[in-house]
Amino acid sequence: MNFKQYKHIIYLVLNILFFTFIFSKTITAQSLEKFFAYNENINDSSKLNFSFENTNFIKNNEYFSDFAEGYTLIGYFLKPKINYNPHKKLKISGGLHIQKYSGIEKFTKIQPTFSVIFAPSKRFSVIFGELNGTAEHDLPETILDYENYLTNNVENGLQLLFNFKKIKSDIWLDWQQYIFKNSEYPEMFVIGTSNIFNLINLSGKHIFNIKFAGTGTHIGGQIDNSGVPVETILNTISGFEYDLNINNKNNIKFYSLYHTALDGSPQKKLQYIYGYGILSGIEYNYKNIDLKIEHWFSEYYFTNVGSPLYQSISKKKTNLYEDQRALIIGHFFWQNNYFKFMQFGLGADFYYDLYNYSLDYSYGFYIKIAIVKEIFETKV
Repeated sequence: MNFKQYKHIIYLVLNILFFTFIFSKTITAQSLEKFFAYNENINDSSKLNFSFENTNFIKNNEYFSDFAEGYTLIGYFLKPKINYNPHKKLKISGGLHIQKYSGIEKFTKIQPTFSVIFAPSKRFSVIFGELNGTAEHDLPETILDYENYLTNNVENGLQLLFNFKKIKSDIWLDWQQYIFKNSEYPEMFVIGTSNIFNLINLSGKHIFNIKFAGTGTHIGGQIDNSGVPVETILNTISGFEYDLNINNKNNIKFYSLYHTALDGSPQKKLQYIYGYGILSGIEYNYKNIDLKIEHWFSEYYFTNVGSPLYQSISKKKTNLYEDQRALIIGHFFWQNNYFKFMQFGLGADFYYDLYNYSLDYSYGFYIKIAIVKEIFETKV
């Protein structure tokens, strides 16, 4: 590795560290995916309220390898909603998702949103319509790209959420493209599940979890007239997470996740039918700073919804494949709350290819705003 070639990256890291330590406060640290997550909750009483969610972002992907395109995302999205709780176990929401990229005169997307959340108990809820999606599925970017939060934020379909003492589970169906008879485009959907099983919890200091998750993407349909071949890609992960909570300011996590990739299409068109990968890492939280160091090794790995940086099939160049991939990955994220309704986030990611001796990196700055204003409350 030529350090002179990457001296601007070193300057960037030093500036980020200086900025975060100067402006840091003593709050619970969050990783990027947890920073993006926003959970829909059901209030205990019958309420009509207005909620406003806004995310502003700039993310610059400096990708130079042959596996992923480099580009910059800059813009914002707005989510105004009206939420009504006719019962303490039922919530109905409707609103808009409005997306705008800087440098474009018109809005990129204006999409209506609607959801019904029914929670017959504190341990189980079902969602129809807009899902608790993207980062809230709690999956690594190897299997579900974090960037979906910025570029494809709205998921629609069906979701089942379970939250028991020892088991937490998320099962969902994101129906991305509906077809009618003789439609000129194919049916498209994503299915997924994310499950955490707690085996050990010693006073919140030592926590050992088993994680199992998977995603599946399907392109096809029986009544369309698109002529697109049926494609089904399945990915799974399984492994462990060990949390060592030193105190309320320091936390260390060790984890290792085994990945699989399978082409379940009737007619195979990919270079590989089956692949695997292993992601192992250590994560350190201190106050409002989150650091991760990871190692990735894979053979023949591929996915439709994960980050292209980890795959053996290039998303950048046609007919480019590398049977084996090995990466050292570094993630840095800082977040802070200056107001109860506003969060700031600053992050950087580094991907060093151990076989090609190349470095890809990205950095981003984010501001999230979430406001809920009660209109009125009535007794049921």
